[in-house]
Amino acid sequence: MESFYTFVGEYLWAFAVWAVLLFLIIKHESARTGNSLSVHGVTNLINNENAVVIDVRPSDEYRAGHLPDAINLPLKELTQRAKELKKYQDKPVILICKAGQHSSSAGGILLKEGFTNLNRLQGGIYEWQASKLPLVKS
Repeated sequence: MESFYTFVGEYLWAFAVWAVLLFLIIKHESARTGNSLSVHGVTNLINNENAVVIDVRPSDEYRAGHLPDAINLPLKELTQRAKELKKYQDKPVILICKAGQHSSSAGGILLKEGFTNLNRLQGGIYEWQASKLPLVKS
């Protein structure tokens, strides 16, 4: 660890450039795949802006518990079936997965299809459950 501090001290300019580039890459990727929202932000969008909820988890996970009125479109099928969602293109869309990672991939796919108002639930369905919010089983 001491050698790391020595390196940073001697090459501070290189480390600073690296840190700025890393920050910009993360920011760019995040913007490309939609806004990351808390459970409160998601609830607000659903209640006040009639957002469409798309659950990209596999069907068996969806049936075990999902947000009310959520549309299940598994990530593996999203590229082929994205056209089914065109009618929601002008509405706010909330993407939900298990832990919040796969919804970014789904956002990238829908962005290519022309969706512009994309949002992701931070922490996915795990965060929703941890907040003791309701799920529907089907």
